[in-house]
Parts: sequence; C-alpha cells; structure tokens
Amino acid sequence: MVLCIRKLKRTALDRIGNVVCGEKDVKNRQLRQELHENFNGLVCNWETSAVLSVARLNRVKAFSFRVISDLADEDMKVSFDANCKPALQKMFPVLKEFIFRGWI
Repeated sequence: MVLCIRKLKRTALDRIGNVVCGEKDVKNRQLRQELHENFNGLVCNWETSAVLSVARLNRVKAFSFRVISDLADEDMKVSFDANCKPALQKMFPVLKEFIFRGWI
C-alpha cells in the first residue's frame, strides 16, 4: 500500500494504492503498464522488497516510506536527476510528522 502525499497536512492524501515490489528494474513503459494492468499498482519499488520480506519472515513490523522520483520509463535517469532533491525536500517534513506526531 502506498500513500502518495501531495501536501504536508494529514488530510491531503493524493492516492492510496498498491506498490508493485520485486527483483527487476522497471525502466520501460511497456513493463510499467503490464504491472499496472496485472497488479493494479500505482508505483513500482524494487529496493524495499527484500527488507519487507525478511521482516515478515521474522515477524517484525516494518513499513516503507517512499518518494516517487521517476516514471519508470526510458527517461527515468533524466526524471530522477530532476526530481531527487525536490522529492527529498518534500519527504523529510512528512517523515518527521510520522515519527514525532504518533503515526508510527
């Protein structure tokens, strides 16, 4: 499940939906579309898959806090370079809310 947060207020959720996790880079529109059609995924995430799997096997509570940096297509490097810093600047205040205001 992913919460795509547009603003820093708790009431400003943009979307709630599935994150498709696995062990393969998603770097073209065709694969991204197939994953969306097959799993109704809003975003793809390969980095956190192993961490969450190990946590589940060990019965440890875990969550993933993600920022979307690219569109998982042929232009992902350009998108990532352009979006990385602004995305992190948005994520840190939201993460602070989660940690210090009792969301986790």
